Amino acid sequence: RERSEALAHRMRLQAILTPMVSTLARHESLSDGIEACRDDLLRLVGADGAALVEQDSILCFGATPDEKQVRFLADWLLGREAEDVVAISSLGEILPEARAHAAIASGLLARPVSRLLHSWVIWFRREVVETVTWGGDPAKPAVPDAEGGAPRLHPRKSFELWRELVRGRARPWLEPEIDAAQ
Repeated sequence: RERSEALAHRMRLQAILTPMVSTLARHESLSDGIEACRDDLLRLVGADGAALVEQDSILCFGATPDEKQVRFLADWLLGREAEDVVAISSLGEILPEARAHAAIASGLLARPVSRLLHSWVIWFRREVVETVTWGGDPAKPAVPDAEGGAPRLHPRKSFELWRELVRGRARPWLEPEIDAAQ
C-alpha cells in the first residue's frame, strides 16, 4: 500500500514537473523561468516558500526568511559536503542560528544549481507545532522503594499523562519530493 501511495505521489509530482521544465526551458535566465512557474515550484515539493540564490541576486517568494538569512543559509549549504539534495525537517537542531526564523523555515530542501557559481534553489516549510502525549514524564527520576532499595518505577505513580509541546519541526520531506527537487 505504501509503495502504491508513493507511486501515485510521484505521478502527481511528475504532472507538475513536466510542464514546469518546459516553462523553464523557454526563458533565457533561470530567474525568469522560476518567476514564471513559482506556484508550481512550491507545489512540486509542498513548500511554503522558496528562494533562488545566485551569486549576485536572491529571488524569494512565499514564506521565506529575509534575504540576508537566505544568503547565510546558502553560504552554509556551500560549506557542507557535496550533496545533490539537502533535506532537513528540523533546521534549528542542525544550525542553531536558524532557530530565529523557525516559524517560517523549520524545514529546508535545497538543490544546488551550480556549486561553482554558488547558485541554489532552496525550499522552505513552516514549523508544525505538535503536542505529544506521553505515558509519564520521561525526565522524571525513578524513586527509591519504601524499603530504601534500588529505584523502581511504580505503574500507578509513574505513568500519569504528560504532554510535551514539540516546536522547531516541519513536516518531513518525502522521498518523491526529494526526487522531484533533484
